[in-house]
Amino acid sequence: MNIKSIIKCCGIATTLLLVSCGTPKDIDYFQSLHNGSQVEAVAKAPIRLKPEDQLYIMVSTPDPQISQLFNLSSSQGGMTMSSGGKNGGMTYTVDSEGKINLPVIGNLYVEGFTREELSKHMEQLLKERALVKDPVVIVRFTQPSFVVFGQVGAPGRHEIDKDRLSIYDAMAMCGDVSMMGHKDNIKVIRENRDGSQQVHMVNLLDYEATRQSPVYYIEQNDIIYVEPRDMVKRQATYYGNSAYNHTFWIGLASTAVSTVTMLATILNLSK
Repeated sequence: MNIKSIIKCCGIATTLLLVSCGTPKDIDYFQSLHNGSQVEAVAKAPIRLKPEDQLYIMVSTPDPQISQLFNLSSSQGGMTMSSGGKNGGMTYTVDSEGKINLPVIGNLYVEGFTREELSKHMEQLLKERALVKDPVVIVRFTQPSFVVFGQVGAPGRHEIDKDRLSIYDAMAMCGDVSMMGHKDNIKVIRENRDGSQQVHMVNLLDYEATRQSPVYYIEQNDIIYVEPRDMVKRQATYYGNSAYNHTFWIGLASTAVSTVTMLATILNLSK
């Protein structure tokens, strides 16, 4: 009976130790993908202008004097001179109504435009008003960015350096999710037009589902939060992770065996 007790205690300790050493299932990306998997296409979502965004615009024409009219050399009306010289273009800030104030053209509604759409729209507008015969309009976004914090390699604000940035691109830019972070429970907080915010949950382990998410493409001023694993949370308490430490279980098993052995010895002596 005593030997059976010892064996039982050792078996329980061994089982717990093996369970704690099991391979985690929530580490690998793209777990839903296999050799030959087909993934449905998603609508491309380039960055679109919002109020408070900044953009650089340069209007080029065959006539340098006309070009200079659109690329002012002084700051006025919310415009900031770029470093490109008198024909170097201007930087504009989109106001709360979604407009910018352009030289010669005046107020222009730009909210919702992509970079390419605004460029073509301005070229067409200049032609229709007979202001310029063969204009070339260059539009660039100025420092659109997103914020990421939590369990990543490089938390902080990161610049969006291309027209479309997927959430996987964003994770790569911030040094990837650390081994102490949840990849299946990413929070993306996005601001709506009325100033309210909406939280979207993303499971990066499921590639197909992630591509269908409305936040698959990151927008300017998105906030990404990577939640820490329970082990990290428990570190806030002194003995928080003791029960998850191999040494703890080995010590516990050793103590249990010693205790059972001692009790068995005492019982045998008392007979």
